[in-house]
Amino acid sequence: MRNDVNISEEYINSLEELSKKKIPDCVYVRTKQSLLDYIAVTCAGVRFQKTKLEKYFSTFEPEKGECSVIGINRRVALKEAVFLNGLNGHALDFDDGTNSGIIHLGSPIFSLILPLAEKYNISLEKVLWAAVIGYEASYTMAITIQPEHKALGYHATGTCGIIGAAIAASYMLDYTKEERFHSFAAACVASSGMLKVLDDGSELKPYNVAKSALLALTSIQIAKAGFKGHPNPLGGNRGFFKMMAGKEDIILKPVLLNGTYAVQKTYTKPYAS
Repeated sequence: MRNDVNISEEYINSLEELSKKKIPDCVYVRTKQSLLDYIAVTCAGVRFQKTKLEKYFSTFEPEKGECSVIGINRRVALKEAVFLNGLNGHALDFDDGTNSGIIHLGSPIFSLILPLAEKYNISLEKVLWAAVIGYEASYTMAITIQPEHKALGYHATGTCGIIGAAIAASYMLDYTKEERFHSFAAACVASSGMLKVLDDGSELKPYNVAKSALLALTSIQIAKAGFKGHPNPLGGNRGFFKMMAGKEDIILKPVLLNGTYAVQKTYTKPYAS
C-alpha cells in the first residue's frame, strides 16, 4: 500500500460507486432469499436458546420499547432488538456465509437493519438495497484481510460484520457521505471478535454477531451525532489492517470481485452446524 493513498477513502468510494449502480433483478431475488433464510434460522435460534433467553428476560428485564424481536413475542427497545436478533441469528451457526471470506454475512446486517426499518417505516425495497451494499462491504473487507486475519485468531463475522452492518444502515437511513464515512470509522474502532469462541465448549460464537450488530448501531448513532473518526482508519501502523492482519502493505480487493455481488457468493446451509 503506497503511503500517499488513503485506503479508507478508496474503500468507501468503491462502495459509493456501487450504490449508484442499478442492481440486477437476480441480485434482489438472491437478497430476498437471504432475508428469508435469516428470519428462518433466527426463529430456529430462538427455540434452541429458549431456556437461556427466558433467564435473560427474567433476570435483566430488557428495556421495553416499540421494536419487534424476530421469533419472540415481545416489544423491546431498539438496542435490545438488535442485540437479541444477532444472538439468535447465529445461535445454530446456520446463517449464510462465504468460504472465501471465511465470514457469515447476513446475520450482523439484517439483525441491525430490520429493527431500524421497522422503527423508521422503511420499505422492503430499500432494506434489500442497503443489504446488498452491506454484504459487499463486509465481504470486501473480509476477503482483503484473509487468511492472515483468521490465522491471528479473529472471527471475521464479528470484525468485518460490524463494518458491513454500519455501512448498510447508513445507506438505508440516508446518511450523508461524511456521516457514512464516520459510521465506518467508528465501526473500525469497535471491531472485535475472537475465534476462541469455537473451542472447548464455548457457547459465545453467537455473541460475536450480537455485539457486532449492537456496536454497528452505536457506530451510526455516534456518527450522526457529529463525532468524527480518523480520516484513514484502515491504514498506517496503528490502523485496522495492521491490527487485524498483522501488516500494513495490504492490497484492497475490489467490490464485485470476479464480476458478481457478494450476496451471490453466499452459501445457504441445508442444516445446522
